[in-house]
Amino acid sequence: MMNTLTRTAVLTALLAMSLAALAWLPAPANAAAAGSVPASSAATASAASEAADGDAPSDDDGGNADHADDWRDFAGGRRMWRRQHHQHENDLVAVGHDATLTAGAQRDSVVAVFGSARNDGSAHADVVSVFGDTTVNGPTDGDAVAVLGSATINADVGGDVVAVLGNVTLGPAAHVHGDVVSVLGTVRQDPAAIVDGSVEHVLPEVFVNTEGLRHWIGYGLLLGRPLVIGSGLSWLWAFSFGLLALYAVLALLFRDAAQHCIGSLNANPGKSLLVAILAVLLTPLMLFLLAVTIVGIPVIPIALILMFIAGVFGKVTVLGWIGERCFGLRAGGSAPHPAAAVLVGGMLVMLVYLVPVLGFVMFILLSLLGYGAVLFAVLSRIQHTSSAGAAPGGPAPAGVAPPHAAYAPVPPEAAPAATTAAATPLPLSTLPRPGFWVRMGALFIDAVIVGVVIRVLLDWHYDAPRLSLLGLAAYGAVMWKVKGTTIGGIVFDLRVARLDSRPLDWPTVTVRALGCILSLCALGLGFIWIAVDPGHQAWHDKLAGTIVVRVPKGTPLV
Repeated sequence: MMNTLTRTAVLTALLAMSLAALAWLPAPANAAAAGSVPASSAATASAASEAADGDAPSDDDGGNADHADDWRDFAGGRRMWRRQHHQHENDLVAVGHDATLTAGAQRDSVVAVFGSARNDGSAHADVVSVFGDTTVNGPTDGDAVAVLGSATINADVGGDVVAVLGNVTLGPAAHVHGDVVSVLGTVRQDPAAIVDGSVEHVLPEVFVNTEGLRHWIGYGLLLGRPLVIGSGLSWLWAFSFGLLALYAVLALLFRDAAQHCIGSLNANPGKSLLVAILAVLLTPLMLFLLAVTIVGIPVIPIALILMFIAGVFGKVTVLGWIGERCFGLRAGGSAPHPAAAVLVGGMLVMLVYLVPVLGFVMFILLSLLGYGAVLFAVLSRIQHTSSAGAAPGGPAPAGVAPPHAAYAPVPPEAAPAATTAAATPLPLSTLPRPGFWVRMGALFIDAVIVGVVIRVLLDWHYDAPRLSLLGLAAYGAVMWKVKGTTIGGIVFDLRVARLDSRPLDWPTVTVRALGCILSLCALGLGFIWIAVDPGHQAWHDKLAGTIVVRVPKGTPLV
């Protein structure tokens, strides 16, 4: 139990280190518009403004009921003219930081991407921010838009005010000639604020805090991680722990099915992944064929429901599979309850989901593994049931030994012959397993060889580190399938073997090669795991169901 706690603590610390290293971002700097537009541009803009203002409808018409509509039509036509004729070189655009138009300055548009847009001067077109807030304290002829941010208006806006996943605040000096629209947010309007158009609420904020949702999208989804820590995200963690509790309850209610699927994934991780990929690729074709046949249309919702159930139970399977490995079972030890394994595996996976990029990669990979394991277990059960029902009690198929035939007692007179026939090499899984530094030495040799080949022989002009990584994965997959080892492995007498002692096949070596990339991309945590795992397995070994053994000196490896 202490070894288990130690390994879990080490993994938690390593994941925390990777989170701190990858999630750190420099503080954004503000970009302010220095001075005003050139004199010629200012004169042109002033002249155009005066000419347009001269055509504006007069207030001397008696303030009839149609005056507001006439002004809105005029303002809309004026904004359209400006958008068609303004010069884009007079826009203030900032990417990755704030865009601020200072007081007294004039620009056509103020745009900020991954930053806030602020107009304290005069904007002849729009003020827009994406992943930031929009603040308007000076006259703006166009629209004021905030995407994944809030809009604060305290001046004249000739167009509309729109906030997507944010709130709209209208100050006492706000005068909006268009509409005010808030999507998944609220609108706060000062009594003195004027809105000529309508105020619309699209999906007003009810269950989800918009600040927290923006934080999750900006610092979670865009950084490639499903989970993120921050204020206003209690709904996200409540949803995550609710799902984990659901998975644990399913494992508790369907213990036998969960154990069967976990055992299937443990024995066939490569085939499970292959089945999942094939299922994802063939599902659209299957649904299309069902729809074309007309008769199969009622089957489509049933098929979708079954696939959803398989995906949910796949999560139970893969979390239980990870959790069982965290318990560090020894030979002859009893497996933990699937519900306990699911809880432990779920907590560990949540930590991985906090790591940028790796979080989404692991989310997709684990979802595929679990989905494929459930499908493979169902197919295996159907095949076993069919073969058992085809010949009940009949003779075994040709080439297949009857059950327990391998354990039949040997007659004394046949003992010498049996001993001679049994003089076969021991399974590779019984050989000693090398430690961390020996395997890193072999990996270093292989990396040098692949790097030299790509640099010298191919002489491509692409990104060498990425190309070397893909080349190293392809080189390893081919060498493992053909020789069971690599050149670096030959130097250190290493060989890759399956846990079930079966020969390496292409699905297994492919999963192991792709797993090596994941182990390396996680700041090398997958390789460091060799040093803390009792079986000296890396993450890619656990994914593919393989081990690395050290064969005796003199054993031919070529």
